[in-house]
Amino acid sequence: MRVLVVGDIYSIHIYNFIHETLLQLEIDEIVVWGTGFRIEFKEEYDVFYKKNNIRIVQRELDGANKFDSLMKGYEKVKEYGMFDVCHLHYLGYPVVTVGLLIKNFCKKIIANYWGSDWLRANDTRKRYQKYMLELSDYIVADSLQICEQLKDYYNNRLQEKIQYIRFKTPVISIMQTAKIDEGIKKAFMEKYHISAGRKIVTCGYSASKAHNHERIIKAIKELSKGNKEKLFIIVPMTYDGKYKEYVDEIKQAIKESAAQGVVITNYLDFKEVALLRLVTDIFINVEPTDAYSSTMIEYAYCNKITIIGKWLDYSQLEKQGAYFEKIDGIEELTGTLENVLNNFEEVQKLFSRNKAASEKFQEDSAGNERWRKLYYEGSMCSKQNTLFDNMGERIESWIRKNNYQNVGIYGAGILGGLAYQKLAEVIGDKQICLFDKNVNQINWYPGTILKPDLLGEKELSVVIMTPGGCMDELKATYGNKVSSEIITYVEWLAELENM
Repeated sequence: MRVLVVGDIYSIHIYNFIHETLLQLEIDEIVVWGTGFRIEFKEEYDVFYKKNNIRIVQRELDGANKFDSLMKGYEKVKEYGMFDVCHLHYLGYPVVTVGLLIKNFCKKIIANYWGSDWLRANDTRKRYQKYMLELSDYIVADSLQICEQLKDYYNNRLQEKIQYIRFKTPVISIMQTAKIDEGIKKAFMEKYHISAGRKIVTCGYSASKAHNHERIIKAIKELSKGNKEKLFIIVPMTYDGKYKEYVDEIKQAIKESAAQGVVITNYLDFKEVALLRLVTDIFINVEPTDAYSSTMIEYAYCNKITIIGKWLDYSQLEKQGAYFEKIDGIEELTGTLENVLNNFEEVQKLFSRNKAASEKFQEDSAGNERWRKLYYEGSMCSKQNTLFDNMGERIESWIRKNNYQNVGIYGAGILGGLAYQKLAEVIGDKQICLFDKNVNQINWYPGTILKPDLLGEKELSVVIMTPGGCMDELKATYGNKVSSEIITYVEWLAELENM
């Protein structure tokens, strides 16, 4: 069996999936296609891929030339020939676009939601995802809530394809099998300058601003002096650390809070992640959305006090007996921490059943046999969308029906690139104007990308707006220079469907 894995290949989640699942399924050949945007690569992952004879088509996308970079990867992948399975991870715009392009050299397509790619997606992104989901054989999510939301949003049209499967968590396996004594914990704390004898409060699990680190630290700053002296803050920013300035802001916020703390930016291997879970006393998760992250399962396994936003749904774990300290809003965090620190032993007892709950939850929802069945036995589902099979003819009909003389495309990202490519094949690039307020020139577009002051009196029959939710921005930026008809990217695709 030949498998193509598409996504951010330097993400711990894809690394985990390959390490814990694919390498256990007797896959003959694994090829990975990186579609993330990285400021640095993890050497450990490169060593892992090489050691296991996993071929890398492309490590990442060029952030300045996303579309051109994506198409170069596409041309390389075509040279590999037919794949038995293409597994798409995290359904953002790059991966969804890949899903639309690769159907002719993949026998089976699996589209895998991770959580925020659905929970934080706007309507434009969800409608774009639809075209790829209709071409997929299976749609996997690691949350029953997301599975139900997918069914509702797409009116049960995709119901036969939707599967609930969780990734395995190697961190828990390490806790179960490795001999981690107090000496090992002490060495870990010394390495990362974590003060002993204090209650360790870990804030979030990545460098993403969505974890509300600043607001958590502000809540800690407002604690009574006595309780502030009881704790030590850890902010793990080892994952998703794209913005150094933000990391520096959090370090400064800890200093100003008058509490002791540290920001960890070093890469942590699985054993060190396990140690972080074990030395933590209180874990705080108040991000806007979360879909049963491995981090939450791991802290539950350790029976750690966990404070979460009431808006985060962990009902499946709670049904198994887990307990979480919930707050209605981050403004309640200071009071909740005061209570936890003042009554630590009593509060800790409330979490005594979380380990058993996490074990039962993982037993019911994760396992390589589910993946084996999907890869080897699952029958291919019906392809419900043919839009991209004869797109050229559809575009020609669309141009003719509306009597368009030329077309403007707003946005020079992946969607703008795909729209440009498909239109240029039909009407030629002379009749297409690409414009973007943030970009001067990119290497895949033959002309100059027009900024507001360069658009001049150019008359456009229609403008396709590729960034979602940017209608007001488009009008504010270009004003009366764009007086033509404006449609969104998904509205354009919907019109082509009807041609």
